[in-house]
Amino acid sequence: MAFMFQNTKLITAFILVFSILICGYFTYNYRYSFTCNTISDNYIEKSNEYKNVYVNSKQVYDSLHGYVLNKTGAPIADAKLTLYNESGSLETTTNQIGVYIFTNLFGNNYTIVVSAEGMITQTHSGLGPYPKDFNFTLLPFLEITYPNVGSVVNSLSLNVTGIVESGANLIVYPDGNLEKKVEITATLGFAGAAPFSAWINITQSTSRITVTASNSTGFIQTKELPISVAKPKVILQYPSRTQTTTVTASPLVIRGYASDSDGGTNLQLSIKIGSGSWQNINIANDGSFAYSVTFDATDNGKYLATLRAVDYKGLIEEFSFNYTLSWKQIVNFQVLNAESHAKTRYLSTPSECTYSISIRNDGNAIDNFTAQVQLEPGKKEWLGNSVPAKNVKVGEVGTLVVTIKIPKLTYDEIRNGTINITSEHDSEKSQILKICIVVSGTKEKMQDNTPIFVIGLIVAFLILAIIIIFFLKYKLKQPTQQPTQTHQNFGKRFQ
Repeated sequence: MAFMFQNTKLITAFILVFSILICGYFTYNYRYSFTCNTISDNYIEKSNEYKNVYVNSKQVYDSLHGYVLNKTGAPIADAKLTLYNESGSLETTTNQIGVYIFTNLFGNNYTIVVSAEGMITQTHSGLGPYPKDFNFTLLPFLEITYPNVGSVVNSLSLNVTGIVESGANLIVYPDGNLEKKVEITATLGFAGAAPFSAWINITQSTSRITVTASNSTGFIQTKELPISVAKPKVILQYPSRTQTTTVTASPLVIRGYASDSDGGTNLQLSIKIGSGSWQNINIANDGSFAYSVTFDATDNGKYLATLRAVDYKGLIEEFSFNYTLSWKQIVNFQVLNAESHAKTRYLSTPSECTYSISIRNDGNAIDNFTAQVQLEPGKKEWLGNSVPAKNVKVGEVGTLVVTIKIPKLTYDEIRNGTINITSEHDSEKSQILKICIVVSGTKEKMQDNTPIFVIGLIVAFLILAIIIIFFLKYKLKQPTQQPTQTHQNFGKRFQ
């Protein structure tokens, strides 16, 4: 009995030692051995609960598993994962829901490389021990952050920015024009990604930006971004921009609103009519503008006008519109101070009598106004003349000056008359002002001056008499001429 008990102890010890040796042998020979399996969808209980993974109805231990996603959180199928350390490597791919798994892993210090088509490759080191959940978020190989698709840019110098695989070479150019390309290399980055910035010059007609990136493995990706360039904004209220407008009255007022590419008023607005020169248009603080074009019947016809806006960035908006002038002048005016001129004018001495007549132009065009003076006949002729009111604009007031000259020595006289005001463009349109001028108190002054007049005449006669006397004295003082020889002989014979 004791022998059997001792034998049992020996047998148990032998089995224990044998088991330890067997475990040590397998552990030594397979300590760097591990297996990798790609898990089918059938073995995933839930896509968001991948910790409980079953392979062939057995729970997997000592595994590395997780998701491979893009930056929006969507799974990436068929992503390639390579796991390695100093003794070897294994590879696997993600399934349709982005799940990967490495099983039966031992030890630490693993490195994993994750890659997918069109994505930036990621490398992570020092992984372990296991089991471990490890998700990967891959960034696009080339991502443009500015401009976006359909962006409206408001500068002719554009900064194209984005993220690309670190070390990639980029070519950026507008409208497929490689002559304007900019080449850069993205070197500084994180997690295999590097930001980039490329300044390129564009024009107002630029409609797309092309970015091409390539890496050392020969992978090339190109993205094209449709864009548009902002322009100054000009809203034409009148006349119509799209239809020909018929204008029947002068002036034509071209009006609307204008703003620069930033919505302000830092721009220059100009207009050209036909083949004429460019004329600047003032813009108000609220962006409104108005430009007047005056014309008459001789200007009737069709016209093409062009508006151009240039803002402080050099951006230009330019368009043309048509209008037709079909104009007939309407003459209408009003004398504003007629009542004051109708009052009788009293003059104490003969002098000039002036009428300043205010005339408002109520017609549809610039006009000139003239006047004719008619006076009743009297002792002497009174002369009347006028200075016309020229270039009186519509709605404005001009001054017509009429002057009546009264001759000297006029006294105790009353004259009635009229001032006939007419338009230079239509003599049938007229207004008549009645006037009355009274010259009084002059006769007495003339009577007081009579003695002076008489004295003047006497002095004049005295001066004339003195001149005659001196002339006669001068003649009498001249010597008498001697008789001639013939006269002497005749006297002797007579004796």
